[in-house]
Amino acid sequence: MDPAASVARRLRRLIRAGDLAAGDALPSERVLAERLSVARSRVRRAFGELEQEGLIEVSAKRVRRVTRQESNVELPKRGVQLDDTIGIVDLSGLAGDVHRQQPGWPSYVQIAASAAAQGHGMQTLVGIASDGIGPVGRWCDVKPSGVVVAFDCSGSEVGLAVLEQLAEAGVPVVAHANRDPNGPLSKFDRVATDHRRGGELLTSHLIDRGCKRILRLHRSFDRQPYWDRRDEGYDKACRDAVVEPLPTMRTPHLVKHDNSSTAENFEIISRLLMSYLFDAFKADPKIDAILATTDRIAYEVAAACRMLGREPGRDILIAGYDNSWPQAPERSEGVPPPVVTIDKHHGDIGRGLIDLLMDRLNGRLPAEPQERVVEPELVVVEDAELSTTTETHL
Repeated sequence: MDPAASVARRLRRLIRAGDLAAGDALPSERVLAERLSVARSRVRRAFGELEQEGLIEVSAKRVRRVTRQESNVELPKRGVQLDDTIGIVDLSGLAGDVHRQQPGWPSYVQIAASAAAQGHGMQTLVGIASDGIGPVGRWCDVKPSGVVVAFDCSGSEVGLAVLEQLAEAGVPVVAHANRDPNGPLSKFDRVATDHRRGGELLTSHLIDRGCKRILRLHRSFDRQPYWDRRDEGYDKACRDAVVEPLPTMRTPHLVKHDNSSTAENFEIISRLLMSYLFDAFKADPKIDAILATTDRIAYEVAAACRMLGREPGRDILIAGYDNSWPQAPERSEGVPPPVVTIDKHHGDIGRGLIDLLMDRLNGRLPAEPQERVVEPELVVVEDAELSTTTETHL
């Protein structure tokens, strides 16, 4: 099937099912292209088909919204229980560029959750919340057996609102969250990522390689709960090794521009980072490692260091996060990948969400909310590259 026709068919199905209701905003061309792994031109053609059919329209601000639902589709009545059906909420359209930087990782969680649900004999409904709560309000009326939020909604007001709305409607719900026993999501069943442990593993690895002046780089002035947890792990590793922790370097929220190529964005952000790192290196010339917030920005950090005369991997070690370095478009820009990163095991998170929900539905859990933790794994990139090369030649 033509990719554009396939995209149009999927969106049309969401509109028919009511998961995208009149007035709901659609994700941008770029977000939808990344999520579905197709070219933006295919998404643009699909949008054109739906516009011609009168299903969507473009506002003055270039936001595409659903205009109506197809009249020949009979929706379930209010209060009807959709047995053997699990709803999967996708909040990535609300997360902003900081999350969209990761090539497809919310989709990895969602795909694993869908497969796990089918393994339990359940159907799935995927609701894309691109602007506000979206399909969740309808799910409160037409109740699925349960719902999982397949996107880390820690620190997200919308994510918390989604969970509370479902819980108030009596729909069993499980959240993907940052590990935080006392956080606002602690009143819900949840599958947690242990960012504190991830920060500790990265820092300890760099210290074991001889690094003593390790700089943390957060590409936002706003504090994020998962970055705070990583900082706790950094502080613990430094204390254990009797290494002086350095203040965190924060930059503006570096947003990639839709109308710019990967190379153009790479150049812009690398030069912005260079200006911040210039001041950091001037204040502390002995900095020998940098903890970047993501694998993708680790490439841009590496380029900035090279501009300042510090060769990545030799003069300074750069760590990433999320284990997305092999798929990162920035890999083509001629700088080395991060030397080490963290795999959060997205597949295990997706399967864990469904397993926890099924245990709740089948009465195998106590009344109080449950937390299950998916432990992060340290990935040494040189070893991963060697393993991939060896497997290719065998």
